[in-house]
Amino acid sequence: MNTIERPHRDVLNKALDIYRDAMRPFIIRSLKQIKGKRIEDAICDVLSAKQVNDFEQNLQNNGGNVQAAIDIGDFPNLISRNWRGEIFGRQFGGDMTVQNLLYLITQARNRVMHPSTEDLESEYVRVSLFHISDVLGRINAAEAKAEVEKLRDEHFSSPQPELPIPDSSPATASVSDRTPRVAQGNLKPWREVIPPNLELTQGTFEEAELAANLQQVYDGRASATSYGNPVSFFNQTHLTVGLRSLLINALQRLAGKGGAPVIQTKTGFGGGKTHSLIALYHLANSIDALANLPADGDSANTRAEIHSIMQEAGWDSTRKVHPKVAVLEGTFLSPTDAEVTKENGDPLNTLWGVMAYQLGGQTAYNLIGEAARGQDSAPLGAQLDRLFEHTGPCVILMDELVAYMINLSDDLLGVNYTFVQALTESARRVKNVVIVATLPESQREAGGARGAEILSTLETRMGRIESIWQPLVFCHI
Repeated sequence: MNTIERPHRDVLNKALDIYRDAMRPFIIRSLKQIKGKRIEDAICDVLSAKQVNDFEQNLQNNGGNVQAAIDIGDFPNLISRNWRGEIFGRQFGGDMTVQNLLYLITQARNRVMHPSTEDLESEYVRVSLFHISDVLGRINAAEAKAEVEKLRDEHFSSPQPELPIPDSSPATASVSDRTPRVAQGNLKPWREVIPPNLELTQGTFEEAELAANLQQVYDGRASATSYGNPVSFFNQTHLTVGLRSLLINALQRLAGKGGAPVIQTKTGFGGGKTHSLIALYHLANSIDALANLPADGDSANTRAEIHSIMQEAGWDSTRKVHPKVAVLEGTFLSPTDAEVTKENGDPLNTLWGVMAYQLGGQTAYNLIGEAARGQDSAPLGAQLDRLFEHTGPCVILMDELVAYMINLSDDLLGVNYTFVQALTESARRVKNVVIVATLPESQREAGGARGAEILSTLETRMGRIESIWQPLVFCHI
């Protein structure tokens, strides 16, 4: 019986083993700081019921060795739900982007554990290795990080096959003379020449995938072969002049080198507004991985484009700036059914509460806590300035803002208008914050008379310092 070869899956599996073995002692050392609890209890308190059962079974199978009983799938909950105080939040410098990386790595482990008949996509594996290396660096596991980077560099350093260069033909030759003659039996199937999207070949394609969804990207639920993976995303995205200018402006702003602090993207439905936000989300979160793609191969063009954008923006890659990103998706957030913070159970039913928590966890939330715990007052300039000084460079993406505000009562609508104006003015003062908001192109698309009125008011409140980018169209193949 022939064994299916999956070299990409195998190298990712090796990296995951290194990651697991480095993370386990780090987590145990950190959890020991919880006073008055056994390590086993501290672990079980934050895991789901199924994870607790699996952990207890692993504990029994490993002779009571707690460290060996922790599964990779436990890492996100163990860290995110113990983020407060001196435990993990401080050790990661309050940078909550690491929590998203942990979930992405766990997803990669799940794909490795349940392989299909085909190998994993090369770019998916490459980005997963960058994520693993990033997390290992943040826990000061230098040897493990070096091992993963060696695996990555060796695996992706194999030379690419050279394409045959046709003989030059005289300009006066006929079309038939200039067309290479290939024996019919040697023609490659079209599927090899132009490989279809994996969702098509695997039978998992849905028309909904054509619609970009920023919230799914933020949550790690977007398809890894389209919107969810930064390398795949940029490989399949044509950077128009408008989109490229948006990315350059954002990097300039994050580096404190000018750039517009507030940008409205205004196009009709399907004009690329959300796609542009996703591009900026991936650039901010994965700029190091994108800049370090190989100079040849499938992602060579993406690497060259990213380097060109960085150069034009004056971005210094040696500074290792890790911008924070907040995603405020108007068709997802609810002003009534509140999520809560994991640490204190504080409500997340305001734009400002969600924004602060995403940028810096409970500590950042507490900086505007009085306003965030209620809906009847918004944080103003002094509080927002302190918040941004605490978080450092950050990107705030506000998608479908009109759709969110349509659902607010008249009283809450006024408070949210005040917040939007205070936010934009604070971004202008702080110098390394960029806000990008999508608005409908016309009042007709805003959603009736109420939507049109809200659109007009938002344009007025934001208009004093905004830059409008129109259109931001794209080509997603």
